[in-house]
Amino acid sequence: MRALGAWCGVAVALVATSAPAHAQFGARARIERPIAAGSDLDPTSSATTIELEDRPRALETTDEVLLEVPGARRRRSAGFGGFTALSLRGAEAEHTTVMIGDVPLSTADGSAVDLSTLPPWLFERVEVHRGGAPVWLGAGAIGGVLRLVPRRARATRLEAVGGGGSFDLAQGRLGASVDGASFSWATTLGLTYSGGAYPITIDTRPLEPGGIEPRTQTNAQLLEGAGLMHARLRAGDATLSFVGLGLARTGGIPPPVTRWTPASAARRRHLRTLFAVASEWLEGGRPPEQADLAAWRVQLVASVALDRRSLSDPYAQYGQVRRETDQTVTRSSIRAAGTLRLAEWMDATMVAVGAHETFAPEDALARTTLGTSRRDSAVAALEARLHGRFDRTMRWELRPSARIEVIDSALAEIRPGSEHLRTSRVDALPTARLGAALELVPGIALSGSFATGVRAPSFVDLFGDGALISGNTSLRPEESTGGDLGVVARGRIGALEGFAELRGFGLWMRDLIRYVRTDANQWTPQNVAEAWTAGIEASTSLRFERVIGLASALTWIESQDLSLARALPFRPRFTGYARLDATFDLPAPLASVSAWVDGEYVGETYDTPENDVPIPEVARFGAGASLSAWEGAVRVDVIVRDLFDARGRDALLRPLPGRSVALQISLRME
Repeated sequence: MRALGAWCGVAVALVATSAPAHAQFGARARIERPIAAGSDLDPTSSATTIELEDRPRALETTDEVLLEVPGARRRRSAGFGGFTALSLRGAEAEHTTVMIGDVPLSTADGSAVDLSTLPPWLFERVEVHRGGAPVWLGAGAIGGVLRLVPRRARATRLEAVGGGGSFDLAQGRLGASVDGASFSWATTLGLTYSGGAYPITIDTRPLEPGGIEPRTQTNAQLLEGAGLMHARLRAGDATLSFVGLGLARTGGIPPPVTRWTPASAARRRHLRTLFAVASEWLEGGRPPEQADLAAWRVQLVASVALDRRSLSDPYAQYGQVRRETDQTVTRSSIRAAGTLRLAEWMDATMVAVGAHETFAPEDALARTTLGTSRRDSAVAALEARLHGRFDRTMRWELRPSARIEVIDSALAEIRPGSEHLRTSRVDALPTARLGAALELVPGIALSGSFATGVRAPSFVDLFGDGALISGNTSLRPEESTGGDLGVVARGRIGALEGFAELRGFGLWMRDLIRYVRTDANQWTPQNVAEAWTAGIEASTSLRFERVIGLASALTWIESQDLSLARALPFRPRFTGYARLDATFDLPAPLASVSAWVDGEYVGETYDTPENDVPIPEVARFGAGASLSAWEGAVRVDVIVRDLFDARGRDALLRPLPGRSVALQISLRME
């Protein structure tokens, strides 16, 4: 309670005032500071925004960035480059929509997006919208939206980054950018290798006492290359942009704890590409960064994406059967969105998206395969933004919205052995949201929302995989109803500035899809589960005198699977993260030095729906330092992760890496 009281004191202290400003376009104007919120898109959204420019953590990964987001739970496996997904407010990882800018990345086969394939150095900021997301994103996800905004040119510069660390980790990156009056261009390329041979302990004699023995993780090596290009051109009143993103990865698969072996033939490969072109027009020829000042806005986006994943397990070391799989997912989409100011107190936003997806699973060792499936979808969403004042200080905003998605899924190719399957399915999936915000005083606001969410059955859910999973075309979509209410503070008082929030939330999920073993020794998806989650989430991002910084995220959550009367697995009741840092200026040629310590706590949870396999609580601590010189032209970052070697285990009970050290050197020329 003391900690909660202290947090509330910080929130009340952060009071910001509106100030006059010069409009970039037109005459002098008084621009009101937005209502305090975690995102500029929508003050009624439960959002957290994290800037990624010049973060001091050496060889940082995207899931480490997300530690600063309340209500978010990262699910990672094995070591560096292991599959990593994001769960929001206790929903499944598949219930989180991942977007690159305004383009969804969620794959057509319905699986969660692997965040380890999206390194943070490709992006300039991360936005996480928990619960119902702003209608501009066009998503109706049950858990929420993770939005990764591609890095753009902020200056004309060249950059080189190199680093290495424990367990044979090495990374090198090159970047270049040009920032002109009407044209900007940024590109970055990187190559990463990890040996992954970290120490572990396994039980070599599970039926006898004293079987715990030290080993070294095997077959966890990884080699990947990634890159991004982002170009923007001002042409009259329009802003044209092009984004190209790619990643190629190859490596091994760490063996299960119960099947540890010093040698393994299992391999994995992953190829991801995304190309998007967009054109945006704003009233007065404003750039997209000033969209909130424009009376109207129109956006057109076209994108093409490919996601190809291959797995080779010729000796069935990781499953019941041998596998040589190659799954290719393609997605092409067209998006049109616009905002129009209808009156001084009312704006309207409309979003329309059409997409075509294909899913081509292949298994060279399977007796039968299902061939290619396709999915066509259309989304239409409409939102009204009502806003005004009660007096000189109290402002309010109300955002009702409705969205509908129509999905046509079908097996486009029938292979021998699958003629008995139903080959098509059409779903109409409506969702709605009502968000509200009330600014009590400048810089402090109450905000809340009520939203419904939906997830359509995936290709694998509907049509199976031709091997261990048999499809079920009678599945109903998973649905949810949720809401939240909280207080947000953002601004400056004296030498203290930053952001703080405290919220309560609840989420009811029904018709959840679970896989049930059949008499034919196969797994069949069925709508058998109903569950709820509820909790409290809080976060801070504060700086004092631009010297001392504090970032924290706390989540307390209760959950229950109503079909089993048990807590949902992989939902620890309490998770917390905090980082304290200090930065000091130095005389030339040095520029500054900073040091930080952080800590992460994850409470006990369960590995199974029956709650019979506990995953123990774990606390990890880290420390790091950064030194820059020659006005930031040279910077050295060092980090020690898991300082006390707490380790822990992933969702498959495989040991996670323990203590590790990393060093990164950055060179920049402007």
